[in-house]
Amino acid sequence: MYAIRQMQTIKDGKIVVSVPVDFAPTNRVEVIILPAPVVNEELALTATDSQSTFQNFTNLDTSTLTSKQKIAYQSACAILDKGRQQSEPRILGLFAGLVTISADFDAPLPEDVFDLFNGSQTDEYGMSLPQ
Repeated sequence: MYAIRQMQTIKDGKIVVSVPVDFAPTNRVEVIILPAPVVNEELALTATDSQSTFQNFTNLDTSTLTSKQKIAYQSACAILDKGRQQSEPRILGLFAGLVTISADFDAPLPEDVFDLFNGSQTDEYGMSLPQ
């Protein structure tokens, strides 16, 4: 399926949509216009919030980090400091080395937890049963 989702601002009753040259196997598209959801301005991440988050990360107290974690932290800070254009792919593994995963992370769940996960205490509609 070919799809583009964009949030646009209507200006003088018009919007402009740019479509990549190789978007679809034909030169015809269907356009559906829906009202965009109302954004809660208090929850929306702004550039200022993003910069603040970046500053908080780069100012972390590293005194409790291991030497390997400090190297990983410095590497992440250097990459974040360079920045990235939105058109560039996400940087996977950016924070590798800063956290550790439990050795049994992939181990099967204990039976009681597995039963809960599969709805052992819910009815046929997924509603919790009285305890």
